Amino acid sequence: MKSNKIPKVFGKKLGINGYVCFFLLQVLLVINLQMNFWNDSDGIQRIWVLEEEIVQKAQQLEEAKLKNSLLHQEIQSLKVSGDALEERARLDLGLIKPDETFYLWTE
Repeated sequence: MKSNKIPKVFGKKLGINGYVCFFLLQVLLVINLQMNFWNDSDGIQRIWVLEEEIVQKAQQLEEAKLKNSLLHQEIQSLKVSGDALEERARLDLGLIKPDETFYLWTE
């Protein structure tokens, strides 16, 4: 005897039309999810914006690391050499030694 293995949904046998409806429902669900993913404010567009922000922050971090490195080198040179300290005082503060004569040319 041949057994008819048609599944039951809500107590009713599901025929070929039921399978087609179920498949179409799944397709519509996937399309809806894709539309939300591509068009929603929290979808792929937000991800692209966040990726751009990450790139910008990485560039800012590299610039800050370079600036910190230069400042660290300057601090080390000021600690080691008195000449660097004197040069800094002459440029920034206008230091003149007691036995020096200062001349200023203007154009």
